[in-house]
Amino acid sequence: MTPDPISLVLSSSQEMYLKTIFLLCEEQKVARVKDIAANLNVTMSSVNGAIKGLTDRGFCRHSRYGYVDLTDEGRDLALAVLDKYRVLTRFLHEILGVDSRTADADACEMEHIVTPQTLDRIGTFLDFIDEGGKESAQWVRRYRDFLERRLKDESAEG
Repeated sequence: MTPDPISLVLSSSQEMYLKTIFLLCEEQKVARVKDIAANLNVTMSSVNGAIKGLTDRGFCRHSRYGYVDLTDEGRDLALAVLDKYRVLTRFLHEILGVDSRTADADACEMEHIVTPQTLDRIGTFLDFIDEGGKESAQWVRRYRDFLERRLKDESAEG
């Protein structure tokens, strides 16, 4: 099993902090400690500790009582984590038919443990579906029909 290069650099918690900081900066132009805490449902002191660790490692900048900003390296890592999340979310929701809320939650967990090989294969499969045009759309539709029948049968049995 090939380890994820990001996981060799960051813990899953640090990955979540970088991704959250990146998304807040994209959405609100700035990331504040209180907003990071609210997004991750943690205390502000937890955020301050995590930010200090990320700052010490050169992944972000934070002046006391100021905004949190990512360095170029921190931004690159955040984008890599976000890319994993997006690939997994798309696969779970668009291909497997998992509802969007569950796909979001599962992808958030999976992004920290998926190996590069598995992520690459899922991404390649999505590219295959995208490239297949009508034929791929029919294939996905047939799977969805099959899934719907299976779920209907299971609910009738239960």
